[in-house]
Amino acid sequence: MGLLVSLYGGFDYDMEHRGVYGPIDYDRMRNIALKTADVVVYLDDNGNAVAVDKHGNKIAESTDHASVWRQAVEAAPDHGVVAGLGDFLFKGQVSITKPLTIVGGKFVRDPSIGTNSHSFFNVGNNKGEPLLDGPVRFINCYFDGNERNISQKYTEAAGAPVHVGVSVLRARKVEFIGNVFKDMAREAIWITCVDCESGIIDHEEIIIVDNYFENVAYGVTAEAYDKIIFSRNIVKGNNANGDPGKHPNYVFSANYLDCLETVFTENIIDGMVPDGYPYAGTVGRTAFIRGNAAINKAVIANNIISNFSIGLYPIANGRYIIIGNYISDVGTGINAWSVKNSLIAFNQIRRFSGTGIYATGASEEARFEHNLVAFNYLDPEDKTPDYAIYVWDYAKHNIIVGNVIANATYNTAWAKIWLDVNLSDVGVYGTDQLNTIQSELDAGLYPLSPWIPHLLYYDGTYYYLVVVDLAAKKMYKVQLS
Repeated sequence: MGLLVSLYGGFDYDMEHRGVYGPIDYDRMRNIALKTADVVVYLDDNGNAVAVDKHGNKIAESTDHASVWRQAVEAAPDHGVVAGLGDFLFKGQVSITKPLTIVGGKFVRDPSIGTNSHSFFNVGNNKGEPLLDGPVRFINCYFDGNERNISQKYTEAAGAPVHVGVSVLRARKVEFIGNVFKDMAREAIWITCVDCESGIIDHEEIIIVDNYFENVAYGVTAEAYDKIIFSRNIVKGNNANGDPGKHPNYVFSANYLDCLETVFTENIIDGMVPDGYPYAGTVGRTAFIRGNAAINKAVIANNIISNFSIGLYPIANGRYIIIGNYISDVGTGINAWSVKNSLIAFNQIRRFSGTGIYATGASEEARFEHNLVAFNYLDPEDKTPDYAIYVWDYAKHNIIVGNVIANATYNTAWAKIWLDVNLSDVGVYGTDQLNTIQSELDAGLYPLSPWIPHLLYYDGTYYYLVVVDLAAKKMYKVQLS
């Protein structure tokens, strides 16, 4: 103590307990917490975790900090508040099976756990048990996965330990508000299926807002939910001690079973691993990916995304609104493989080295169809990518109009669009192509759109502007030359 005196008005400045105007007065903080919380857990001068009730009565005391938190959670009433003060080293885990709010506290994973699976907190009930009713909330907590100090490298294929921040089991509603998740080799938040049967929803409402994620492998893996919101979060670094060339990672994945209504909005996500971590300077795989889940409705809007191999990867049959995102410094901006009945519009994609929007399929059953791709701004700037827009194999009955392509020198053409079965203002249609389009209009295979597609047609002699009336299923031609 006493390192800097004059700079802080005569107060000692303790480097372990930093206070702007002097040492933090933990006794005063505990007194404030006791007035608002049902249970307070704090560290004493000997490094013990101590839990007391709102009247100051001691509940537990131990150098095993997780055990004290277990007793604190058990002693708290339903819908109660447990407040944490100080840094707690966790080798064990804490289960929450009642409606409860955890406020504050820094939780650091003990590096001695090694290959043992570990979550700081497990929330909810187990297989065959009812959903935990009532909300569980984590507010202003700090979770340090501490992978940089754990000797076992994260290699999932080799059977790595499951090191997770918070595991959510069968719980009706869970909220994460204003927390920090740092250096997680697996999920910061794992919303796992428990019964793991299609049609069984283990989580009805999950809210993840205003959190900070730093160097996480999987920010959130979400399985079997009814509704989820991932909004206004900040992410710095997507890797967490794994070779990015061997272990794909992501910030958010709807994965495995029935993942229904999904909101992924207004996040600021930078995939580059910051200094101080293994693999610093490498980039993440993707900010959003749909795993094996069946997404019913999803909104991906107004996010700022940079430094990923793929900015957004909303694959396989979901119904998406992907609108207003700013994506930069990526390989591919949006990989919409086998997306159906969706809107991709008004996105800015800059500094991409592969393809700005890549939209295709693998078979007649898995194809990109009935989508509107409109008014996106694509500018690779100083990169030399393959395409700005690629809509090709097994991509049918889509409308691609009004997109702006700027400042580009491409390895091939700036767009690759299968004109026989897509409506686009890119390229010139021939007579056979236009006849195919008319027959597919008659069959009602194109989605209705608020924007009227305008095509160019060349009959071998003259050029025409073709206006496509989707509602009337007709095309009108005006000779241009």
